[in-house]
Amino acid sequence: FGLSVATHALFGKGTTFSVGSYELHGLDPETRFLDACFHAALGSSKRRLLALRDVAQMALCAPLDVARVRRLCREWRCGIVVRRAIGLAWDAFMFDATPEVVRWACTYVATSFERQALDAYVGEDRSYARQAVAGLQALHGFRDKAAYAAWFLLPTRPYVRAREGTYLRRGRRA
Repeated sequence: FGLSVATHALFGKGTTFSVGSYELHGLDPETRFLDACFHAALGSSKRRLLALRDVAQMALCAPLDVARVRRLCREWRCGIVVRRAIGLAWDAFMFDATPEVVRWACTYVATSFERQALDAYVGEDRSYARQAVAGLQALHGFRDKAAYAAWFLLPTRPYVRAREGTYLRRGRRA
């Protein structure tokens, strides 16, 4: 999913806040909400209550522009992540309230890419390799896909040295 996110635009609309005497720039409410959904929906098969709390708190209390959340989900191909995060949060905390973003997420119809990518993260046969393949599918254009695949097949020498020691050892392990 990370390869679908337009990272260059993350701080475009951002917000500023103060910590002590420092002015800092952070994500706007909608991208902060999507970030919370990624943390709550992907990764561990165990429910992480803090991540689910963040999703619920933002869905219930943050001034979300739901049209923008929907647009970002379409652009980043991550609506299924929001649907899963909200579903997990509402199941965990049994809320009665259904704000607009929750109503939208509950009726969201995921694309084929989204279903396959989510399965690589949370399905029974989830693995780093499946996530890598899903990443390949997230990219557009032959050149980007070829560069991504080449990096996995022939990573840089410093990368291999730091993790497996030698290309031969990496090949045996593969």
